[in-house]
Amino acid sequence: MNDNHAFKAVIFDIDGTLTPDVSWTALTRDLGGSVEKHLELYRGHRDGTIAYEISKGELLKLWQATGNANKDFFEKLFMSWPFREGAEELVDYLKSKGYLICLITGAVDLYAEVVAKRLGVAYFIPNARFVWDESGKLIDFDYDVKQGEKKLEQFLEFCREQNLNPSDCAVVGDGYNDVKLFSLTGNGIMVRSEGAHHLENIAWKKVEDLKEIMNFL
Repeated sequence: MNDNHAFKAVIFDIDGTLTPDVSWTALTRDLGGSVEKHLELYRGHRDGTIAYEISKGELLKLWQATGNANKDFFEKLFMSWPFREGAEELVDYLKSKGYLICLITGAVDLYAEVVAKRLGVAYFIPNARFVWDESGKLIDFDYDVKQGEKKLEQFLEFCREQNLNPSDCAVVGDGYNDVKLFSLTGNGIMVRSEGAHHLENIAWKKVEDLKEIMNFL
């Protein structure tokens, strides 16, 4: 683990880390769809009882059936969603200290873009993507099933582009898809949430409140 003075970049997850909600289910909720049905599809896919293409297609239909699955509606939703308490203050602090900040997330590209814009962060790397038709209606989405592997690949590419060693980076996350980044860097900061138990034994630091991070970065 690096001493804190040696860090050059801070890598953030979004869902459950910078925000209190998981964006996928929050989107279903605020579109007016059934979160219970959404979770049923997710669990079926995760457990191998529903094929990826089928679960994805059913979720897409669930969203489309609300009549709200268009880019304008999504952007307004994403702009209105709250950050976790202290998120904006922490990011402003880290920028003032000269850290390079990057968001690497399992959330979709439009949401990552909105979050980055609201926080004034230049670098964001989503591993899911919405596909719109010419009128802005949602017609498809791409999602990488192997979240942890994808985030690791994206992180290493970011390090190459910025001439960083993985050990130059602190990683802030809360869930299973952050395990590989925590393990590689040794500099993982676990934000306590429902899925954070995956990180308990490999975290460098553990925080309840994001503002606690300002005590050691």
